[in-house]
Amino acid sequence: MRKNIILIFAGIFVLMPTTIIAHADEGLYDPLPPEGSAFLRFIQADDRKPVSPYVVRPSGEHKIVLAEKQAIHDLQEGQFYSAILKDGKITVLEDTKSENRAKALLLFYNLTDRPGLSLKTADSGIDIINNVARLEHGSREINAVRIGFALYDGDAKIASLEEQALDRNAAYSIFALTKTEGKAPELIFIRSQTDTGG
Repeated sequence: MRKNIILIFAGIFVLMPTTIIAHADEGLYDPLPPEGSAFLRFIQADDRKPVSPYVVRPSGEHKIVLAEKQAIHDLQEGQFYSAILKDGKITVLEDTKSENRAKALLLFYNLTDRPGLSLKTADSGIDIINNVARLEHGSREINAVRIGFALYDGDAKIASLEEQALDRNAAYSIFALTKTEGKAPELIFIRSQTDTGG
């Protein structure tokens, strides 16, 4: 069976055989994606480039080419994925989907070299998402709230993030990234978006 090929060049996402150019400022789920779609975004942790929106792809086996690196992955209908380039390799994670439109979905990614990181509230250190392994993600659905975040390695607080507003029926991602080798990680916060090419 012929593989679909996804190529990434300089922040522009070129998808073949049908060519779609996706830009990071497009709207969320407008228009609706066709039946049988999967959703894929790209994270270049090595170069610290902006996280792409999810782009709509037909389900099935895809060859992903990112910064001259390659990976093959089977995208399942209705699922969301993050293709992460780190240490010269592509890792594809299946992202958690929202199950409750009355709440906000928060996803936390450990894109550092540390074996386990936790996300807590900044003011009181209450657990939000615990012990996420390297190149993995954890998730939690929470009520709409304005909240600050702190990153913990064991009992040690190593980074923080200013207050962010989380709205119901929306998805957000927090990425722990190493800015400089040997330094503490930092947290990057985004609201997840999907570009349907419309």
